[in-house]
Amino acid sequence: MKLILIVLPLIYAASTPVLAQVDFTGEWDHPGMFGHEDLNDRGQGPEIGDYMGLPLNAAGLRKAESYSGSWLSVPEHQCTPHPAAYQTWGPNTLSVGKIYDPVQRVVQAITLDGTFGLDRVVWMDGRAHPPETALHSFSGFSTGHWQGDKLVVETTHLKTGWLRRNGTPTSERAKMTEYFERFDNYLLVTTVVEDPVYLSEPFVRTTEYELTLRPVPVLGYPFTRNDGPTFYKCFPGEETTSNKYFVPHYLPGTNTLLDDFAKKYSVPRWVLASGGASMYPEFTRNIDSNNVVKVTAPPALAAPPRDTALHSVQVRDRIWLITGAGANVTVQVGNEGVLLVDTGTAAMAPRLLEEIRRITGGKPIHYIINTQWQADHTGGNLLLSDGPSQRAAILAQENVGLRLAEAKADASKLVMDTFYGDSKVIYFNGEAIEIIKLPKAKGDSDSLVFFRGSDVVVAGDVIATNSFPRFDTAEDGSINGVLAALNRILDITVAETRGQGGTLVIPGHGRLYDEADVAEYRDMVNIVRDRIQQAASKGQTLQQVRDSLPVLDYAGVFGNAGTDWTSDNFIEAVYNNVRGAK
Repeated sequence: MKLILIVLPLIYAASTPVLAQVDFTGEWDHPGMFGHEDLNDRGQGPEIGDYMGLPLNAAGLRKAESYSGSWLSVPEHQCTPHPAAYQTWGPNTLSVGKIYDPVQRVVQAITLDGTFGLDRVVWMDGRAHPPETALHSFSGFSTGHWQGDKLVVETTHLKTGWLRRNGTPTSERAKMTEYFERFDNYLLVTTVVEDPVYLSEPFVRTTEYELTLRPVPVLGYPFTRNDGPTFYKCFPGEETTSNKYFVPHYLPGTNTLLDDFAKKYSVPRWVLASGGASMYPEFTRNIDSNNVVKVTAPPALAAPPRDTALHSVQVRDRIWLITGAGANVTVQVGNEGVLLVDTGTAAMAPRLLEEIRRITGGKPIHYIINTQWQADHTGGNLLLSDGPSQRAAILAQENVGLRLAEAKADASKLVMDTFYGDSKVIYFNGEAIEIIKLPKAKGDSDSLVFFRGSDVVVAGDVIATNSFPRFDTAEDGSINGVLAALNRILDITVAETRGQGGTLVIPGHGRLYDEADVAEYRDMVNIVRDRIQQAASKGQTLQQVRDSLPVLDYAGVFGNAGTDWTSDNFIEAVYNNVRGAK
C-alpha cells in the first residue's frame, strides 16, 4: 500500500506539465473599440517624436528621427505588413489554430493568424532555427515550448521592422520572446524584444485579448464582410509624382516635426531623445529639473568569425546557394548539367567541387558565369571548369577578362566568352538566364545574373548583407553606380505577397535577400550618401563628417568592425567620391 501511495504521486507529478498545457485555439479580439488605451497605436499610429518609454539607443533614435511617413509611398514599401514584433499591438484580431502531425496526431505547430494576413507558424516539434544565411521575413521563424500552462515562443530571422508606427526601429538582428497566458476567456500576451543594434535594453510590453464567439473580420476591420470568401492581396500603386527611385527621409537636424511634438506637449526637446531612461517613473524628476539625459552610441559590433565550412541552401527547385567558399556560389542544376555563378577562392575550390558534386549528383559543369573579376569570385575557375571531356564555358562582361589579365591571375589563362553590350542571354536547363551589366558600380566589371524561370537574381558584390558596399574609383566604381545597380535589381524583383517573398536575391556575400531586403539596403546606401553629400557641400572635412556619425544607425548591421572594410572605410570612400576625388 505504501508503494502505491508513493508511485501515484510520482505519476501525477510527471503528468502535470501535459495537463497544464492550456488550449489557446479560437478567435480573439482586443477588448473594447480598437483596443481601449492603445488606440493611438491601433489607429493612425503615434505621432512623430513620441519616442518616450522606448529603450532606443543613439542608433535607434537616429533612425527614428530620419523616418518620413512618405516612406510608405515607395513602391517597395507600400505592401509592408505589420511585423511580428508589432503584430499583436496593431488593430488586429488573432486567430489561433493547430497543425497536427498526420501520422502521430500530436501538435506539430500552432498558427497565429493576424493583421493583413501576416500568418505565423510556431513550430512545436523541437526543430532548430534556420542558419544565418536563410531568408528573413516580417513574421520571422518561431519555435515554441511550454512552461507549465504558459506558451513561450522564440522568434528569429526577422526583417528590419518597427516597435511603433512612427519609425521607431527594430533591426534584422532582433530576437523576440513571447509569453501567452490564458485566464478563462482572456489571453495575455507579453512580448520581449532584444536588439543589439537599436535597443539599449530589452523592450517589454503586454496586450490583452478576449475570446469572441462571433466571426472575426478576416482583415481586422469591422466593416469587412463575413458572409462569403474574402480575397486580399496588395500590389504597389503610383502614389506620388516623385522619381521612382526617391527615398524619403530627413537629414540630421532637419525634422521639424520633433520640435512641433515637444512644443505641443510642453516638454523639453531633449526628452524625445532620452531613450531607456524615459521608461522609469523617476525620469519625471529629470524633466522637472531639466537634467538632460543623453544616450550613447552602441559599441561597434565586430564582424562574426569567418566560417570556413561550406553550407548549402536550396533556394528554389533547381537553384542552390553555397556559402563559405569565398564569395557566394550559385548552382543551377537540371537535365543538361550544371551552371555556376562565381567559383569562390582557389584554396576552397577542391572542397567546393565536392559539395557541388554532392548536391548535383555528379552532373558535369557546362557553364560558369563570373559577376566580377576578384579572386574570391573567380579563384575556382581553373579547377571547376576542367570537365572530364570538355572545359566549361566561362561567361562574363569583357572587363572581367581584362582585369584578370592585368592582375596576371590564373583564371586569365582560360578562354572566356565575354560580352561588351548591356546584357547577354543564354538558355540552359529549361530557363532563360540573363547576364546584365552594372556600369560604374563596385567597379567596371560588375554584372548581375537573372534566372528568369526560377525568379532568382544573383547580385554579385553590389550587395554584401554583412558589410557596407565596396566600390573602387580606380576601376570607375562609384557610390551612385552602386545605387543605380540596386535600383536595377529592384526593377526586376517582384514581391509575392505582403511585401516579401517572390523574387529571391543571392548577394555576393551574406544571407539570402528578397525585394524588401534589397529596398532596405538601397535605402541605407541612399540615406548615407545624402548625409555625407550634404556635409561635404558645406565644406566639412573628412574628420568632421566622421564625427557626425553618418552611418550611426546602420553600423550595427554593416559596420564590420575589425575587418578591412569598416564604417570608417566606407565613409571615407563616399566622402571622396561625392567630392569628385579619384
